[in-house]
Amino acid sequence: MTSSAGRSDDGYVIVCPGFHAPGLTDRAIAALDVPLTLSVIAIPGRIWPSDPVGIAGYLETQIPPECRTSPVSFLAFSAGTVGALGAALLWRSPIRTIVLCDGWGVPVLPLLEGRSPAPISAPTSAPTVHRLSHDRWTHDTWGRMGIATPSFCAEPAVEHLELWGEVDRVTGHAFDLAGCPTGETTAKDYIRRSLGLG
Repeated sequence: MTSSAGRSDDGYVIVCPGFHAPGLTDRAIAALDVPLTLSVIAIPGRIWPSDPVGIAGYLETQIPPECRTSPVSFLAFSAGTVGALGAALLWRSPIRTIVLCDGWGVPVLPLLEGRSPAPISAPTSAPTVHRLSHDRWTHDTWGRMGIATPSFCAEPAVEHLELWGEVDRVTGHAFDLAGCPTGETTAKDYIRRSLGLG
């Protein structure tokens, strides 16, 4: 699985896969064309995707202490959305954004708004959370679980694993916080914009 940890000029993208062949994640990372100024850390398969403590512990070994003030973004798929949300609560560095792909059934709770970079300090602002869904039913029902988020829905619908492994080929519509469509796009472009990559 791809990983380029270490020092980073612009921060880190933490990729939290689900239960699937590692090649799907490698392909997703390659398709997203993340700039070299960002370090990509893919959580390895030996760590349970829904284990936030394991994910946060792995990040401790991959991000040097002197880089812990660099912002991180989480990009998660399927069961990895559970681990990503939990690890985001545990991680004490700034979090830029959280992108959740096909994490149906995983509510996005307002707990992230009380997250702080140290045990005793004023709460920081919550990172923006984005959701991507492989079909309209998943989009509509998952969107009612927890707080409202900007989102993407594949149209036409695709298979669950296709949303991740073929991210650059999946087309659909983006929606704002109010659920209003904001335009047609690809899953790749939606994720890139959500991560602040243009």
